[in-house]
Amino acid sequence: MGVWGVGVFENDDAMDWLYQLLENGDITFLRNTLLILIEQKSYLEMSECCKALAAAEVVASAIGSKASVLPNQVEGWLYGKDLVEIRKLVPLAREAMKRVQSDSEINALWDSSQYSMGWFGVIRDIEARLNQI
Repeated sequence: MGVWGVGVFENDDAMDWLYQLLENGDITFLRNTLLILIEQKSYLEMSECCKALAAAEVVASAIGSKASVLPNQVEGWLYGKDLVEIRKLVPLAREAMKRVQSDSEINALWDSSQYSMGWFGVIRDIEARLNQI
């Protein structure tokens, strides 16, 4: 996987997921991404975590709390969507964030890197924005 920064959309897995979201155009795809991660009982692999973090970021953006750095495609996808339905995904997004921070490959990798402060800052930011409602 290619990673070029600590941001949610600064890796290949998240960007591939975003393009799938754009092609699918369905809130169910967003919900399923979060559920797959939450329901997984085993160790969480990097790819699943990146996708779930991207989904959580989309949910946070939908409730009116956009990240300072957000791909334009996210705003385009949100335009015209039923934001009330997306708002119902906030509890799933919060749960996915907890899972990513527990026993996951992405958490272990960032924790042991020189960029850990930046990555954990991004995670705290998403959590804070999801907790605004």
